[in-house]
Amino acid sequence: MFVNSQGLCLQLLYRLPPSLPPAAKKVKISRSRFSAPLKVVVGPNAEEFFINGEVICAQSEFFKAACRDQWQSGRSRVITLVEDDPKLIAIFLTWLATGDIERCPDFVEVTATPNAEAILVEQNYAQWEQLRCCYNLGDVLLAPAFKNAAMNLLIEASETLLIGHNMFPCRTIQELETVYETTQKGSGLRKLVVDLAVKSMGIQSFGDLDIVCIFHSKRWEQKRN
Repeated sequence: MFVNSQGLCLQLLYRLPPSLPPAAKKVKISRSRFSAPLKVVVGPNAEEFFINGEVICAQSEFFKAACRDQWQSGRSRVITLVEDDPKLIAIFLTWLATGDIERCPDFVEVTATPNAEAILVEQNYAQWEQLRCCYNLGDVLLAPAFKNAAMNLLIEASETLLIGHNMFPCRTIQELETVYETTQKGSGLRKLVVDLAVKSMGIQSFGDLDIVCIFHSKRWEQKRN
């Protein structure tokens, strides 16, 4: 686990506050838990998923808004996400049901042995990239607890790449720019990548990820030459 110069655990540094405060008393079970499930239609091939509406709305402000009666999606109980990746939605729904992202069959697993280092590194990169996309999905769905779960695994995956293989999670300037373009200012993912850059490149500080991109671009050109 990474620890910054102030001795703060990164899992606390990059996580968001819990989406809901602890319950002060036993929560009643709503009748809606036993009603018709919410249908979520995902991707260009219209893959269908079914989930309890109350459960998903408790963790996602996006779904909470979409399920309101004033919207067609709320009245029909069908929400369409044409541009989203069904695998990422499956991971999100698995996390909703089990509390564990890694239990989804679509989660990228690292299965290669240490003897096959090239394959092992590629699998670690693929897992990091999928977790980055999960974090971004949490942004879109306004699901902070899911983002926290993705961040915990991102930190572990980053540690494996940086310490285990001496590899920075973003291999190219384009990958760094993707992190920047798909996150908001103050994002935990931006902070993580900046701190990893500081740690791996021996730089004292960065104001923001755009400076990391400039530095990494120059460093990349030097390596190529």
